[in-house]
Parts: sequence; structure tokens; C-alpha cells
Amino acid sequence: MRSFSEPETEFVLEKGNNGKPTGVVICAHCGAGHLTVEEIPHDNDCDQRGVVSHWWEQTFAAD
Repeated sequence: MRSFSEPETEFVLEKGNNGKPTGVVICAHCGAGHLTVEEIPHDNDCDQRGVVSHWWEQTFAAD
């Protein structure tokens, strides 16, 4: 599994009208966003589909 913290992945934090982060993580490749990286509804052809946090991988991925 790939992590969102790896250098080849690109995500940005959405900013509100006041310039402060809203908490939404946006995929820089397809533009989809969600409050957590694992729940982003990427486009079917987005090369960042399946990117997760190390915590998620250690907690939920089968050994």
C-alpha cells in the first residue's frame, strides 16, 4: 500500500474563505476530497486510488 506521506503522492488541504484549512484533504490529481485520505472518492482512473495513512494500513490491512 502507498502512503499519503510518500513524496510521489500529492494532496492539499482545502482552505476556507478566511484562508484557514477546513479539514478537507484534496487529491491533487483528480480533485476529489474528504476529511480523511482513506475515504476520498477518487476518480476510477486516478493513480492515487488506494493511498492510505501508515496508521490505517497497520490498523486495518491484513497481514
